[in-house]
Amino acid sequence: MNCAYGVFSGYGMKLNFSAGKSEATIGFYGPGRKDARKLLLPRGDVLNIEAGDFQALRIVPVCQHVGTLSAPSCNIREEVVKRIGIMRNESQHLCEQILKVKSIPIVRKVGVIQTYVLSKGMFQSGTWPTLNDSLYRKFHSCIIKTYRTITGQHFKFIADNEEVGDTLSLNVCNMFNDDDVVYQNGFMCPKTMLRYARLSLFVRILRKSPPQIIDIVLAQDTNSFTK
Repeated sequence: MNCAYGVFSGYGMKLNFSAGKSEATIGFYGPGRKDARKLLLPRGDVLNIEAGDFQALRIVPVCQHVGTLSAPSCNIREEVVKRIGIMRNESQHLCEQILKVKSIPIVRKVGVIQTYVLSKGMFQSGTWPTLNDSLYRKFHSCIIKTYRTITGQHFKFIADNEEVGDTLSLNVCNMFNDDDVVYQNGFMCPKTMLRYARLSLFVRILRKSPPQIIDIVLAQDTNSFTK
């Protein structure tokens, strides 16, 4: 950090080590990790530095950069939950402005929501590891709920007598499971979205032709690549 501060200062840029600004994450693993932490961080979650007027660097468990949360433990839960929350909030605005408008064809609605989810909604999701069942269910539910809003295929009760409303019955016309909603309306499956994001990132990396990655790819099946 002292080196970084000196280099940035040489170009007339001052790093700010205040809370919420320039911070760091450190991971301690293996035997002796507790002793190593006490030795490196005697002041708790603060590291002593010499950077102008700043004498301390805050050590945080999770760091946010360009809107993405990352942690030394590689626990993706906070990032996924945050991304789901953003999609839910912004999907509500899309529903009010576009998705609930009956005059707009469903084909246009499908295009709008999938464009949003695959771009801003799943920003940098190509770097996510495989989600565990709990996290994937949350992600799946978020996407499917928006799909059901577009099609109106919700599980809901309707009153036999709307004025009295004393007798309720289940609207069986809307009893579609998630697979039916996706298949019948031509939606992209949430799991397919995650795979698409990973493959897109992989292809972008390959276009830069990094030697190590190219060697790994070619080593997978030499015969097919030779042909």
